[in-house]
Amino acid sequence: MASKERGLICTGESVRAFLADRKSQTRRVAKLPKEWHTGVGAFKNNPHGDEVFVIHGDCGTKTMYCPYGRVGDKLYVKETFQIEQYTFRRNCVGGKYLTDNKEFWTEVTQREYNLIMKRKFPLRVTSGRFMYKSLARIWREIAGVRLERVQDITPENCEKEGLKLTTNPNLLQGKYRRILEDFKNLWDSINAKRGYPWSDEELPEGMKTGHGRILYGNPWVWVLELRKVNDAEKTKG
Repeated sequence: MASKERGLICTGESVRAFLADRKSQTRRVAKLPKEWHTGVGAFKNNPHGDEVFVIHGDCGTKTMYCPYGRVGDKLYVKETFQIEQYTFRRNCVGGKYLTDNKEFWTEVTQREYNLIMKRKFPLRVTSGRFMYKSLARIWREIAGVRLERVQDITPENCEKEGLKLTTNPNLLQGKYRRILEDFKNLWDSINAKRGYPWSDEELPEGMKTGHGRILYGNPWVWVLELRKVNDAEKTKG
């Protein structure tokens, strides 16, 4: 089966970790159907492979596939950017990535160029959600996929998520606790308001759902193991 390419929306902190070669994992919420019971199915050693899992409910089973792809598929990081200039020759655009103000000047596809020209304000700051593939500077290949609870993360895997851990044995125990706390805070800053916090304990008023409590604490997450992609493996949009 031919590999596929998908965009991966990332925060500025994740982009910086990728650029520094500190990040080789990412965790994304596995959004389970509300009509199915979580924690009942066989989530490990699935005969269909690590990239899918089965949920058992009152009315049968449901197989879910990782929406970010399978082993061998490629992901390009979608980050906040701004186009500042363009030319009608060769469909080239110039601008910068907002995370580090790194400038770019690149040729985009005709389709992408047409989409840029149709925008009401093509030169304004643009969310990574709407990034064009040809502008992506960070590419990764999926080397592994698994499903686990977000609290199953280890200090070593926090490092692979891009956080820093000391190598000083005299400080290591405290650092283990600190790096887990750092990841917890990072996770909640991105996912708590969306209803998928680190735990289901009471949160500050501004981080509650309309029910007064977050309903999906310690959510199931897709864990993507990533490897770097060389320039020859990248494609235009």
